[in-house]
Amino acid sequence: MPSMKDVARLAGVSVSTASRVINQSVLVDKATKLKVEKAVKELNFKPNLLANGLRLKSGNLIGLVVPEFEHNQALVRFVSCAEQSAVQHGFNLILGNNHNNQDDEEKFIDSLIRRHVDGIVFSRVSDESRVLKIIDSTNIPIVAIDRVLDNEDIPRIVMDN
Repeated sequence: MPSMKDVARLAGVSVSTASRVINQSVLVDKATKLKVEKAVKELNFKPNLLANGLRLKSGNLIGLVVPEFEHNQALVRFVSCAEQSAVQHGFNLILGNNHNNQDDEEKFIDSLIRRHVDGIVFSRVSDESRVLKIIDSTNIPIVAIDRVLDNEDIPRIVMDN
């Protein structure tokens, strides 16, 4: 897989200039931009989203953690709409099934935190779930869906059954 260095070498520019073009900086003249774009196309270069996310401290990822939803049409529709909305706003959705199991729920939430997601939307397994305590130690925005406790001061979406 070609790297940014390969693009820069083929275009005859520095790596930082190639990076500016690929990241759509306005600080590059048109001729240089065209050379880099040609190199990108010729090499079929694909930017490393993980590296870009680390640099920007944002991977444009939202984690969605739900219980088993195969037989819950309202939840299936919610997941579909959430994914469409995320994409419309430039985000990708990481979907996790907590299998109605508190350990699975905690493991997936921890995985999302370690991936530095930009937000977490979750439906907790039970009222005893420790998810909020885990997420609370981060600055990750959260939204709770479906199973929300009255004493919680967090954004929520509750389905009207």
